[in-house]
Parts: sequence; structure tokens; C-alpha cells
Amino acid sequence: YESSKSPYLSRFIDYLFKNPVFTVPMAMEDLNIPVRLTVTRLIELLEKDGIIQQIKGQRGAGGTNIYAYWPLLELIS
Repeated sequence: YESSKSPYLSRFIDYLFKNPVFTVPMAMEDLNIPVRLTVTRLIELLEKDGIIQQIKGQRGAGGTNIYAYWPLLELIS
């Protein structure tokens, strides 16, 4: 992920270990990231590589997508 210039990337990856199931608004608030597009791009980057996935058929508050860090969830279940 060296090509990503986002200063939030390492914080976002750490966040996944604390919150393996999350929504964009949750990540924005918890990480104090003011721009929704920033979180969306981080999600797209990790989703493209299969690190996180959208939970299909479920929505968070306000109809937002819910995402999960499945490798961690499988490890702890």
C-alpha cells in the first residue's frame, strides 16, 4: 500500500483490528476523518484486495453499507 498517499491508511488498518465490522460514518467519527470520500477510498483500496468486504443484504443506520474485516472475524469465531 505504499502507493497510497493517504495519511489515514495506517490508522484505518489499526481501526479494523478494533472494529472489524463498521460503516463509513462510524469510521469517520472514530478516526476523526472529516471527509467521507477519504474513508470511501480507503475502503475501496482494501476491498479491492479482499481484505474487507461489504456485508450484502444488511444496512447500518441511515441505510449505510456495513463492511467487515472477515479474516479477523473468522480467526476469533
